[in-house]
Amino acid sequence: MSLLEILDIILVALCVLAYAAKIYFKVRGNVLEAVSELIALAETSGLAGSEKMAQVVDALSERVPVCLKAVLSKPVLQDLAQGVFDWMRRYAVTYAEVTASADSEEERSELVQQAAKQLTTEAAAQMIVELLGLTQNALMLKAHAYGVDVDPSSSKKEIVQAIVTAIMNKA
Repeated sequence: MSLLEILDIILVALCVLAYAAKIYFKVRGNVLEAVSELIALAETSGLAGSEKMAQVVDALSERVPVCLKAVLSKPVLQDLAQGVFDWMRRYAVTYAEVTASADSEEERSELVQQAAKQLTTEAAAQMIVELLGLTQNALMLKAHAYGVDVDPSSSKKEIVQAIVTAIMNKA
């Protein structure tokens, strides 16, 4: 087997991994969007908290393809919905506190920006935790997907730092 054949195999494997990462994050975004939408609909229903959660989980369960039902069981969907709901509640409470404590529109605007920055920081921390769970190769693919050039000999920490820096610079 020649060097070119080996490089071709490696290139194909990297492309497959990059495509898998792309699909994962696209599906993840679609799921979070669907969960947020279903939570908003449940909030307008006037049901009790546990009934709203059951409504959201049932609606999510209906949207899950049959081949993924084993992985995305109702307890998993409930945990997912609860996480999104908790984030939405933190955002709403923070926004209400900020707007209630402001005396002028200018001060309110500044406080809302500070609160948004704090929530963005929390989201970035969650993203860092997720990135640290990836393998070295997956991180290299993720860096490439974000347009970040990293040295193949970089450590996981350096790759994560480069990715986060690139994302924060774009934000």
